[in-house]
Amino acid sequence: MKPSEIPPHNPNQMERPLGLSEKLMFKMRDYGGMNVCCITQLEGNLDKERLLSALSYVVLSNPILNVTTQLTSKKNKPIREFVIDNNTTLPFIEKSLQSETDLYQLMSQEIQTLTPIDKKMWRLTLVTLANKENTFYLIATFDHTIIDGQSTNKFIEMLLGAYKDSLSSSTHQAISFPAEHFIHYKVTLSNILRFISHEANKLVLALTPQRFNEIQVHSKRHTKLLNISFTIEQTNKLILTSRSNNTTLQGAIVAALFFSRAKHENLDVKKYRFCNASPVNIRKQGNISDSLIGAYNSSVETIHNVDDQTSFWLLAKEVKQKIVNEIDHKSHLSAVIILEYLQNLLSDNLRMSILDGKQMGRLCSTTVSNFGKIEFRETYGDITVSNYNAAVSQHGFGASFTLLPMTFNGSLRFFLHYISPLTTEEQANEIRCNIIDVIQRALESDFTFQEFDNG
Repeated sequence: MKPSEIPPHNPNQMERPLGLSEKLMFKMRDYGGMNVCCITQLEGNLDKERLLSALSYVVLSNPILNVTTQLTSKKNKPIREFVIDNNTTLPFIEKSLQSETDLYQLMSQEIQTLTPIDKKMWRLTLVTLANKENTFYLIATFDHTIIDGQSTNKFIEMLLGAYKDSLSSSTHQAISFPAEHFIHYKVTLSNILRFISHEANKLVLALTPQRFNEIQVHSKRHTKLLNISFTIEQTNKLILTSRSNNTTLQGAIVAALFFSRAKHENLDVKKYRFCNASPVNIRKQGNISDSLIGAYNSSVETIHNVDDQTSFWLLAKEVKQKIVNEIDHKSHLSAVIILEYLQNLLSDNLRMSILDGKQMGRLCSTTVSNFGKIEFRETYGDITVSNYNAAVSQHGFGASFTLLPMTFNGSLRFFLHYISPLTTEEQANEIRCNIIDVIQRALESDFTFQEFDNG
């Protein structure tokens, strides 16, 4: 990012711990356990000292990466405070593993591990595999409080750019801002009524029942990842077919996940009801530079029904239309403000009891982001990026499947994350196979859920 592109602002005001939306996300993590993790495969002769120098540049350029949390007492009540940690120690470690299986197991562990108290809210691991020379893997894990899913590739892009240009901490320029610096929105009565009617609709009309083999407390759950990818030819065909059906790649993936969840439930019901949370990148609305990393997203929730006669492409079209409609009504901005008020109104015990993955737990059964195309330069000095993927944990929400689909080098890819033992490996593999099957069938023709369920 060029200095001329930085909004005119007092640099001292940039060195803030957290903005309003970030603090809300931190509160939500109490019952969501949310981390964002990306894995980047690099080829070439990597200079570790040069990488560390570039990392120090990125950290000092983005004060949000120096935020730590600490517990203090106020009127005999524990209060969480956020401070800037001037400790120059970087949360960077190296690991040597035997195989790619170990690599993805490490990623699963990283994504479910809560950030330690009084420590930075992110970490970077440099991994090498025993059977691969001149191949390195960067596993970057962030508390979702400070970085949204979209920002993971911004972090890697900035890190590799600093590596290429041999930038160090002595040449940094602070460039991070909270979302509130760009977006100011006042909640109207129509926003409140829309929010209430939406939440009431979720409560009155019960969602598809969420059946667990056994209920486990948060600390005994384990986040697992299954990789899903499609060829360049399949990806291009899916994009074109989605456009011809007046929807998006995101709409098609949400519909595929709905069909897969409905088939997986295998209940004797006539209609399945799903609520999907769609993260919204607010960089466009706030005219926020695409180079900034941080928590620059909100989300909208849309409710959909699936029955025997539901057409796949009509459902995919409905997903797109409802998301666009909610964004047009500024629901993604007003919801942040309203939820922040409700978070302060409800006690921690009440929030934990109703939102910890129990039967009446989280009222969103799926979350599908919209990353779009991930692009890196061909080379960064003496290294190239040969693979990239990202995942997010919803550790507290046992039956909420979260996907971060993206295209990299022309190929659609994402992880299906699931929570063990609430969802078994066998069940998760079934959903993974169903998703792949639905998308491959959709490339050839439209079909109803009944046709898919009987197929």
